[in-house]
Amino acid sequence: MGQQAGHHQNYPVPYEAQISPPISFGTQVHVAGTAHGDQFEVNLANRRGDIVLHVNPRLSAHQLILNSAPGGGWGAEERAPLNIQRGQPFNIIIMVTQQGFKIAVNNQHTADYNHRMPFNAADLVTIKGDIQLSNVQIYPGMTGQHGQPWQFAMETPVPMNVFPGRVITITGQSAH
Repeated sequence: MGQQAGHHQNYPVPYEAQISPPISFGTQVHVAGTAHGDQFEVNLANRRGDIVLHVNPRLSAHQLILNSAPGGGWGAEERAPLNIQRGQPFNIIIMVTQQGFKIAVNNQHTADYNHRMPFNAADLVTIKGDIQLSNVQIYPGMTGQHGQPWQFAMETPVPMNVFPGRVITITGQSAH
């Protein structure tokens, strides 16, 4: 199950939570709230000052800004279209993959961001800005021996139309 400090309540902002167990392939960070200002940020970071992933929705520009700051020095910004409206509830899902991070906003895949530094350098989630934060969940990744993703196969019908950008959430629990 996901690590959370509660469900559908108001969290203090700025917000900080330890990522435990350590981040790995498949780790997901789910953030829900309502934006009241023009921008806010969700960071995967560490106490040494590295920001492994900076997710910065800018509402008036309708853009999602993605970046990294190893050692505090910012890299080149990457941009994606943004579908968050001021005063309306939103959700952001960040998932760690072997190539980078996948970011979904309001249940729509929005961006892919390639790793610029080792993803496992992140051990904190920080959230800042003018938002009402209602839910934060951290779901651990699934890794087998030596940090490699588990391999398994499964087939089942999907009871909905599937199209590019659609997010399908699959949850499960190990029998061990």
